[in-house]
Amino acid sequence: MKKFYLVAILLVAIGTSTSAQLLRTTAVSLDYGSYSEGLGIGFRYQHPLGDHFRLAPNFTYYFKSNEKNGWALNADLHYLIGLENEKAHLYPILGLGVVSIKYHSGDRDGMSKNGYGANVGFGAQYMLFKQIGVFGEAKYAMLTGTDQLAIGIGIGYHF
Repeated sequence: MKKFYLVAILLVAIGTSTSAQLLRTTAVSLDYGSYSEGLGIGFRYQHPLGDHFRLAPNFTYYFKSNEKNGWALNADLHYLIGLENEKAHLYPILGLGVVSIKYHSGDRDGMSKNGYGANVGFGAQYMLFKQIGVFGEAKYAMLTGTDQLAIGIGIGYHF
């Protein structure tokens, strides 16, 4: 067990010491979720983990559409593949998430449906300026009780 803790501490130290080469990012996005059947606004933070990985927690609030609204909370991991002098990146997405949908009519009025599980997807980003970039993502969430395809576009500030 002590070896496990030592390896975990070393991995965190390596990730922290090399993360200065990538930038942290805060971003806002316009998202569509197939489970919520509506548009939403997303908020993201991306934290570098070494030279190619980044942790990307994100929250999306889905506006009322088809008599339901909801939210999604995800913790994603991206593996950055640099293109075009590092202005553009492609990245596969792997993560965990929770989705909650609230119904506003019919026999389900006031009821909520929740799901949790894993998601996989793909994204692309392009740096417009030194600290401003745009991105697009598509990911498929395999949730308990249902699945969801989430598609989003957004803009981020890199610092």
